[in-house]
Amino acid sequence: MIVDSGKEVTLRNFIGGDILIHFFTNDIEINESTIGEDLIESDAVKPSKLFPILWTVLNNTAYIEDVITFKKPIEKLYGYFITYESILFWVDKFSDGPYEIAGKDDTIKLKLTISFD
Repeated sequence: MIVDSGKEVTLRNFIGGDILIHFFTNDIEINESTIGEDLIESDAVKPSKLFPILWTVLNNTAYIEDVITFKKPIEKLYGYFITYESILFWVDKFSDGPYEIAGKDDTIKLKLTISFD
């Protein structure tokens, strides 16, 4: 069992690493066997670093809010994935997606949460 102080240390170490957010444009079923090659990465936005200073850690949970700006339109954006030290760590589809990015400089706001609960 990881005790509460260990959970906070684990989260702080994780968010201190090289964490990048990417976006994918294909409609796939996500499961534990999903690999990076299953995802078609959008070329409308480059991967964005989620800097440690942007995260808040409180009560065994880490939060981040970020605004992503796109460089060109995308017909359908299905979700995002997180890489940690270049390893696929997390994949999620937008619950209310797919999103259409209509033009250059369109933005979306994301709130990500990592928790031990």
